[in-house]
Amino acid sequence: MITCPNCGELQKNSINIYNDSLRRQNFDMSPILPTCKMCGAEVSVEYQCNGGSIVVINGTSGSGKSTVAEVLVGKGFHAIDGDCVIQTVRHKTGKKQYEWGELIDEIACEIDLLSLFGENIVLSHVILPEDLVKYIEIFESRNMQYKFFLLKPDINFSLYPR
Repeated sequence: MITCPNCGELQKNSINIYNDSLRRQNFDMSPILPTCKMCGAEVSVEYQCNGGSIVVINGTSGSGKSTVAEVLVGKGFHAIDGDCVIQTVRHKTGKKQYEWGELIDEIACEIDLLSLFGENIVLSHVILPEDLVKYIEIFESRNMQYKFFLLKPDINFSLYPR
């Protein structure tokens, strides 16, 4: 169920998924923050994904996670970007600081929301080895097929002075 505080119950075609006003400069992907197309208010979505697939692009800063995600968006995937999740959590909490649990909870909510709009999702995010189990739990609890890819930056150390 999708509910707008002003307009009441909505259909999925009555909301905007991404919020460009929260987007960082020089970044192509926008944070996910569903809003009502009629009044612009943030909406609440009560739905849990049950199926579909998620491709997880993991890696360090500068490894190309967002670039790969953007290519997959061009092939019909819906994207969740870790940096955008941080922007959304900061917006929702009104705080600059955030807890890891807030990020993982937001990613789970974004998976649920995006699954209303398609079966294929890409998550570009830095995931530490010790946190991998939590992500797998989220995917499996939603009956999702998942695949992880680890990217590393292509650094030519001969270009840097010693």
